[in-house]
Amino acid sequence: MTIGIWLSNNHQTFCRQTLIGGNYGLLNTTTYEPNPDYYALLLWQRLMGSNVFNVQVHSDQEQGGLLRAYAHCNNSAKDPGLTILLINLSNETEFLVNVTDYGYRKRTEYVMTSTSLHSQTVFLNGAALKTSANGDIPELIGKVVDPSNEQGTEEREITLKPHTYGFFTFVAPDAQHC
Repeated sequence: MTIGIWLSNNHQTFCRQTLIGGNYGLLNTTTYEPNPDYYALLLWQRLMGSNVFNVQVHSDQEQGGLLRAYAHCNNSAKDPGLTILLINLSNETEFLVNVTDYGYRKRTEYVMTSTSLHSQTVFLNGAALKTSANGDIPELIGKVVDPSNEQGTEEREITLKPHTYGFFTFVAPDAQHC
């Protein structure tokens, strides 16, 4: 699967109905612990900048329509480049994604998984996200992948397992429009 990216209409939105309560709450109504969506919003705010790009997904897989892709400039002036959000909606298909023009660049991965779609526990790069005893939000530390240092090509492609999503940040001072 290949993704092509180009500049769009320079707008950004992340919409939620409520902070707590209902089916859209960012916090658990009983424990006030963050729901899994809280971490999605937090990563979006930290990583996705205001310049938005059109993304085109090319796939030879039958399930290719179940991969969603979004791209923005990084939300960091000190680390200019591109952040891509990939969402795998498939129940069983694992996607291998090659990002056009960025496949050989070093990237930071923030891949979110869970044991089930109804679980209150979410994992960032395999580590469970839990607040501290005094309620502090855990650090959201990405995994650095540098395909240029690898012997094979497996690190050039991004792997996204079923029912997972990930933010992939590429530092690229030469990124146009960022």
